[in-house]
Amino acid sequence: MNWIIKKPDLNVIKSIMDSYDVPKEVAIIMNIYELSDQLYLKRFMFPSINNFHNPFLMKGMNKAIKRIFKTIESGQKVFILGDSDADGISAAALLYEGINFFGGEVKAFIPNRQKEGRGLRKVHIDKAISHRCDLLITCDCGMNSFESIEYANEKSIDVIVTDHHLLNDKISNAYAILNPNQTGCEYPFKDLSGSGVALKLLQGMIKYKNLKMETSQFGINLAVFGTLSDMVPLVDENRLIVKLGLKNLPNSNNKGIKKLLKKTKIKKPISTSDISHYVIPKLNSIARIGDSNIVLELLTTKNENKLNSIYFELNHNNEKRLNIQKQILREADQFIKSKVDLNREKIIICYSIDWEYGLLGIIASKLRNQYKKPVILISFKDFDVGRGSFRSVTGFDSIEVLNKLNSYLISYGGHKMASGLKIKKSNFNNFKDVLLKYANLKLNNQKLEKSPSIDLKIKFSEINFTFIRFLKKLEPYGLKNKQPKFMTKRVRVIGNPILTTDGEHIKFIVRESNKSFNAIGFGLVHLYEILIIGVPLDMVFFVEIGRRNEKDIVQLNVKNIRLSSMNSIIN
Repeated sequence: MNWIIKKPDLNVIKSIMDSYDVPKEVAIIMNIYELSDQLYLKRFMFPSINNFHNPFLMKGMNKAIKRIFKTIESGQKVFILGDSDADGISAAALLYEGINFFGGEVKAFIPNRQKEGRGLRKVHIDKAISHRCDLLITCDCGMNSFESIEYANEKSIDVIVTDHHLLNDKISNAYAILNPNQTGCEYPFKDLSGSGVALKLLQGMIKYKNLKMETSQFGINLAVFGTLSDMVPLVDENRLIVKLGLKNLPNSNNKGIKKLLKKTKIKKPISTSDISHYVIPKLNSIARIGDSNIVLELLTTKNENKLNSIYFELNHNNEKRLNIQKQILREADQFIKSKVDLNREKIIICYSIDWEYGLLGIIASKLRNQYKKPVILISFKDFDVGRGSFRSVTGFDSIEVLNKLNSYLISYGGHKMASGLKIKKSNFNNFKDVLLKYANLKLNNQKLEKSPSIDLKIKFSEINFTFIRFLKKLEPYGLKNKQPKFMTKRVRVIGNPILTTDGEHIKFIVRESNKSFNAIGFGLVHLYEILIIGVPLDMVFFVEIGRRNEKDIVQLNVKNIRLSSMNSIIN
């Protein structure tokens, strides 16, 4: 496989170097990130809470806010229904805290994914009525709950939908809909998560009452979890949410957030990987095998005594989830090896009567990354009806695919890269046959495993304080704000590589240009033999900056290694 180094326009690079007085390697990265415009550069490098878009640009915002304050001022209750993942829960917690802030009475609830499914149901309308609420607000769900919303209207319950999913142009008869992707909405940023949309509602309420936008920081702190968990592009307002949220999380007054940071031993400066690896899996795990209202309570309770027991249950469920997940992963991998023709079939479809549906999304993602193909895992635990998770690849829109096969499905929903579905067992074989034919046709000429694309060939001597400080300003990294990938030629390994305790990763020291760095290769144990033969190597890596003893520590996160004699680098 070739390594491809992006070739910059040298005239543009020279112009950036002259305009901003930066070295060539910084100018190349600035060009890749399109940071040559001074106004955009300032907003990108020095984000401010005042950079958020006007919430009233979102269709339905004014109507929704007036209705909420009508309920608050009349002493009525608001019922909040959140989806059962980290995005929906953090959105529900955000609006719960926001309505409380304005003096409103509020009841928040997260449905049990296993028993009730996802989305707004009639039973939730009845629950709102039992709590004497006259207004129901959905979080990260509700766009396709047509029958339930009609039922709410019959029962004189107004529904405000806050969501970011959109399957088609059909719109329900809700009192108000806040979704930047709905037809006729001119909101300038379309890629908000569910918690991002909830944050815009909070910011609208703050603006409506002529308060300073800084007031919304408590909502930003909660929206961080939903934004990172939902894998939305980390650009525009999503980048603002994460950048401002990570900076302020250590100072949060939210007792649940404080407990999460303390128990997971996360310290300043907090990174996206800290939250993604140590916090979000805990928030999501209980939804997959238990009751997500525990997470909601963690993020909203003011009772210090409850926090320890809540966190204990959360951690216990996460460990339980990990064990079940490993078992399903082993079974799915065995299914693939024995029943899937990987040479002929462009999509992997597996099923079982034993799998926990709530864990299939995580496992499908792992298998997609492992096999570099779209993956669908279906659990027929309910015998006649299967529930599945679909994780796709670039160029194969999962919703577009399911739209074409909707006649075989009971229901479906999600995004381009990730979706869920429900199907009758009697329809499964036909569904599978048609899907395999469609995928084989669509993906036949598409190269799923791409060659590594490298942003910059660099010498270790160029990885200096100025360059590192610049890279820190580019954070947080994520979808559409990719971490720059570097390549250095003819590096040498110093000493012997060390395997991590779990035997999956490898640590070593590399030297080039009389400068050495610590390096780690996650999942690269198979390259051990190359590392110990004592010859020059070419290496593709990310530059990562951590903190130890109040100092920046540089570590190279290695993505690929090969012998320098293998001359297959394309400029």
